[in-house]
Amino acid sequence: MTTTNETITNTPAGEEQFLKGMAYLKGIGQTKDEGLAAANLLDASDLNHPTSLAACALLYFCGIGVTRNTQTAAEFAQKYLLIEPTGRCARIAHEVVDGSLGSQNALKALHALDNSATNLSNLGRDTVNNADQARQAKNKQTYLIAGGAVIALLLVVFVLIPKIGGGSASSEDPEKLFTSDELSVAKQKALERAGLYRTEAKNQSE
Repeated sequence: MTTTNETITNTPAGEEQFLKGMAYLKGIGQTKDEGLAAANLLDASDLNHPTSLAACALLYFCGIGVTRNTQTAAEFAQKYLLIEPTGRCARIAHEVVDGSLGSQNALKALHALDNSATNLSNLGRDTVNNADQARQAKNKQTYLIAGGAVIALLLVVFVLIPKIGGGSASSEDPEKLFTSDELSVAKQKALERAGLYRTEAKNQSE
């Protein structure tokens, strides 16, 4: 009996509800039930069980067993940080608060909470790196498209100007100087050249 009493005394408040919640979340020894998982984890968080606070932050961040609410998620994350500002879930909690945590990494972190060997900080770091890479790729694509559009317009001008002669007719309407077929051909050539330019620029950037 002494061993049992010591075990109960040394068990953090909310630990039993936390483990039960994770069992329901994963369907281990229980029928998988996200609603019951959330209920048990919320009960444990009411007892200020640190990992349960992090779990509830992720539940609300992902909308698992509860209605998705990033503000509520941030509140749970901040409560966790008050208790364990440098704890195992600190990086994940910070990223829930600032909204930079990706949904896939949030799910991975949630399912890893009951495994103390899993390095949750790496999940957070991967999220930041992936977000930076996505922004860089998007910016690169935007620059290529914008540059291609400018080149296309310039090429249209340079294809047509040599036929004007001396620039004396530069103020006249191109449709009065060229037939519709000539204009179409010039535009098509310009677009083809712009396409080649974008392809070369993209290959160089990679």
